[in-house]
Amino acid sequence: MDDTAFDVEYKRILGIEGPYVDNPNDSGGATRYGITEGVASAHGYTGAMQDLPILTARDIYKSEYWDTNNLDNVSAVSTALASKIFDAGVNMGVKTPGEFLQRALNVLNLQGQMFAPIAQYGQIGPGTLACLEKFVSVRGDHGIVVLLRMMNGQQVVRYMEICEARPQNDQFIYGWIDNRIQ
Repeated sequence: MDDTAFDVEYKRILGIEGPYVDNPNDSGGATRYGITEGVASAHGYTGAMQDLPILTARDIYKSEYWDTNNLDNVSAVSTALASKIFDAGVNMGVKTPGEFLQRALNVLNLQGQMFAPIAQYGQIGPGTLACLEKFVSVRGDHGIVVLLRMMNGQQVVRYMEICEARPQNDQFIYGWIDNRIQ
């Protein structure tokens, strides 16, 4: 049986996030498989973070970071775009990559000629998906390349802003950019 788009991305994220980490400079606190204690707790996990089962992490990734942003539907348009949104959501919060996508689509919209402007609220719902599909129908597959470049640019700027606001994050920015900007 072939892996789903989620399975492929989940395995890739595990390779980036790794096992248990409790870095005092990380405002996210203790994590296992990239899942923070706060997120694990919000999903009903009450044990020690170093003991978080990998299947619990998978369930959290699926519901919190994949399903919330309708990434099965995004993946049907572009697996690369779904990968970007999933990865950025894990690293920056689930709404942030949705805002990046919505902002990029609005800017690339030829002053409203393709679709009505999208509210930039971060959730990727039916309206954003319809605009994405319309954009790809006009711009083709290369349009996805341009969208990804725009999202990468926004992501790098966000990393810089995070480090400027909290200098302790300087130790992470190199890895964030190296591992997450493609």
